[in-house]
Amino acid sequence: MSKGIRDEVKESEKFYKSIFELSGVGIAEVSPDGVFLMINKPFCKITGYSEEELKEKSFKDITYSEDINVDLNYVNDLITDKINGYNTEKRYIRKDGSIVWVNITVSLVRNNDKSPKYFVSVINDITNNKKNEIELKKQAQAVFYCPVSIVVTDKNGIIEYVNPAFEIISGYKKEEALGKNPKIQSSGEGTREFYKNLWGTILKGEIWKGTFKNKKKNGEIYWEESSISPIINSQGKITHFVAVKEDITKRKLIEEELIKSKIEAESANRAKSTFLANMSHEIRTPLNAILGFSELLLNDSNLSEGQKSKVETINRTGEHLLKMINEILEISKIEAGKASINLSEFNIYRLIEDLKNIFYLKAKDKNINLNFFIDDDVPEIIITDELKLRQILINLIGNAIKFTDKGSVSVVINSKNEQNNSLLYVAVKDTGIGIAEENLNKIFDDFTQVYDTKYSKGGTGLGLTITKEFVELLKGIITLKSTYGKGSEFNFFIPVTVANNSKEKSYIKLGQNKNNDIHSNEKEACSLDKETKLKLKEAILDGDVDEINELISNINEINIKEIENLKKLAGEFKYEKILELL
Repeated sequence: MSKGIRDEVKESEKFYKSIFELSGVGIAEVSPDGVFLMINKPFCKITGYSEEELKEKSFKDITYSEDINVDLNYVNDLITDKINGYNTEKRYIRKDGSIVWVNITVSLVRNNDKSPKYFVSVINDITNNKKNEIELKKQAQAVFYCPVSIVVTDKNGIIEYVNPAFEIISGYKKEEALGKNPKIQSSGEGTREFYKNLWGTILKGEIWKGTFKNKKKNGEIYWEESSISPIINSQGKITHFVAVKEDITKRKLIEEELIKSKIEAESANRAKSTFLANMSHEIRTPLNAILGFSELLLNDSNLSEGQKSKVETINRTGEHLLKMINEILEISKIEAGKASINLSEFNIYRLIEDLKNIFYLKAKDKNINLNFFIDDDVPEIIITDELKLRQILINLIGNAIKFTDKGSVSVVINSKNEQNNSLLYVAVKDTGIGIAEENLNKIFDDFTQVYDTKYSKGGTGLGLTITKEFVELLKGIITLKSTYGKGSEFNFFIPVTVANNSKEKSYIKLGQNKNNDIHSNEKEACSLDKETKLKLKEAILDGDVDEINELISNINEINIKEIENLKKLAGEFKYEKILELL
């Protein structure tokens, strides 16, 4: 070999070595039997091995097992001169055991006799690209197999992609949809304002969510719940829109049926309430007359003990029936939306004293303590609906006494005052049978009695329902705490207004238990003239309701308050009370 040729070879080798060492990609020389001969630093970095460690290994030692056969097939084709070189993607196992994806280009250097001398491999780490590619494939598969319609359009709304679910749901083949506007699905029922809002949202780069009433290829109408998102490029410009649409036709039909059923149920409920209200009025009027006259009979000294007992039964069962009818009438009003608030000024201390008078004997008969505690901060004169507050307390105290056989029933009243406004807090506690935990959430339901059947005391099961409705009507809240076998505690609060003329408590200091004196109101003597009194007595004893009402209506010589009291008693058929006044 001449000196010139040798110099050229040396220069070539020097150039090759320079490329080998300074290259930013991995380069390796591998012997025909697969052993590494030369390795540059980038390849060492890719595999995690040092140059010395790699020179002791075959390329098969660091190649992922599933990729070895592919590599060997290429090598065989290269050696047999079927190919001049090859390029493929494969996986290496790094020294730390992790997997690295590479793109490898291999060529074969031969000896002068054409026999294989060594392979030259150029290796690029493509792990990150491969991860992205795998992720994109997963996403593409997810879109392809997604059970909801996915539609991709360009920025002008022309369809560029639909998944198989779109074809199944809409009836349009992919080829029929591509290049078209989504309007091909329009049912024609969308308003201009609807689409203006849609486009206004997505063109601002925001996600639009809403419901479409669309039409399938066969003309069938169906509902879709849609989410349309803009795709924004690196320059911040919208390039495409993606619509994800779920067929909600079944759900929509169910909703429509539920709405229809709700309307029908409300209509039926109103009809029921109206019927109950009318029937209650029709029954209550003659029943009040029966009660009024039964009370008169009880005062008749000519009755035998047996007759008196039967009249007492009539009176007792009549009162029970009247209470039930009144409860049904009240719940009917509530359900019909006819319950109203009638605000008035009243003395809450008088109200509490009335309640003591009402329940004292009932508590005494059962040998239980009935306690009332009212805080000094509670204003004397308040403004709220007196009748509803009275009914709330009567229901709660009556229930407590009914289901308490020993121990006590306590009513505790406090208030939180601020200028002319106050929150009235009331607790009604008993040591009765209590309520099982599983029944606590049913306690305020209509026509429901949650006490053990062995403790059943009769009734409509409406008392607590009415109580809760009244508390809420007064803008308050009622709660319950109860332990089965130990007792219950109902707590409620309502906002009230403090009357301007509310002053120091002057009416009464409430007793703390059943042994305290009960102060009854003295009955005012009736100021009617003797003749009118006599006629009124005769009409009552004769049971002439029309005559009683006419006589009271014609009275004008006594004060208005007394007339109103007589009318009230007559209207409630409480003739024995009128006789007492006379």
